Amino acid sequence: MKTKIICTIGPKSDSAKTLSGLIRKKTDALRINLSHTPPERAIKLIEDIRALSKKIPIIIDTQGKETRMMAPFGKTAILKRREHISIIPFGSSMQSKSLWITRPEFIAAIPRGEKISIDDNRIVLKVLGRKKDPSPRLECVIVRGGEMSVPKNIRLEKKIEPKTMLTDADRLVIKKALPYGISEISLSYVSAAKDVEEVRRFIGKKNILISSKIETRRAINNLDSLIAASDTILIDRNDLGTEIGYEKIPFVQKLITKQCVKERKPIFVATHLLENMLHKDKPTRGEVNDIINLVLDGVNGLILSSETAVGKNPVKILGTLRKIVSEAEVVLAIQQKNNSTGVIERLNELNYI
Repeated sequence: MKTKIICTIGPKSDSAKTLSGLIRKKTDALRINLSHTPPERAIKLIEDIRALSKKIPIIIDTQGKETRMMAPFGKTAILKRREHISIIPFGSSMQSKSLWITRPEFIAAIPRGEKISIDDNRIVLKVLGRKKDPSPRLECVIVRGGEMSVPKNIRLEKKIEPKTMLTDADRLVIKKALPYGISEISLSYVSAAKDVEEVRRFIGKKNILISSKIETRRAINNLDSLIAASDTILIDRNDLGTEIGYEKIPFVQKLITKQCVKERKPIFVATHLLENMLHKDKPTRGEVNDIINLVLDGVNGLILSSETAVGKNPVKILGTLRKIVSEAEVVLAIQQKNNSTGVIERLNELNYI
């Protein structure tokens, strides 16, 4: 079985030169993460990719149900205690001292006096009021300060559930991307089969795969129905680790993979594959061991996230992962043909060791 490798596009890989390099290095698909890419940029990226290749599969990773706040892309917001800050709709023109929120409808729903916890209470805001001019926004005071450079999950004292699976930004990009031939939509923070069905109704009778990202306890609890409703399953180890604890990821990951393999449902794993190569030239031995074991467990594909989005050499990172995966596939083929007692002999026959 050939293990697929998918590359996420970001500031370090969105140039025509790097996109071409990733395509030449045989990435199996290119992924655009809408949690880190504003709608206009995402649509331009799709156009750029199609100008280079009419056939390379494009995957849209949605913002989904989880509500996040973020600083302007590529920038770091310094939030200081007692200063005031505005919360504005995602993608709108940035004002001084403001943060985007991925669910603009929350601006009308969050009451005065509410405390907003960002990134597991590392940053806390208190809502002072709401203004409509020049655009809808929440005015807040910073109770606990810190730095923000990437999208962070928020928690509210008053529980507010998003009414739809897709955000306005998700719908806009998907609708405009359909004529370009996207191959798959990944659903972030999906929790039940009804979320998958909602997206199927939105895209209509299009030949587009829907992938459910397993990154919450609710998704794990509803795994059976999500496997049945989805075309593929994706384990997002970053958010899932935050939810259940990183020490539990290896075992949970193995159980999910085993069930998907048993039911012949394609299973993919994302995040923390080659993090060391964000800034360095080689992976750690632990990363190599992790990747090898994922392939031996039977995953259908691996997704490079921050590695190719913001890593210093996305094309080299893709080549490194392909090399590691190829080694694993040799051993996997041997295991499938021989019992454990014949593996070493077979490796020697192939001059593998």
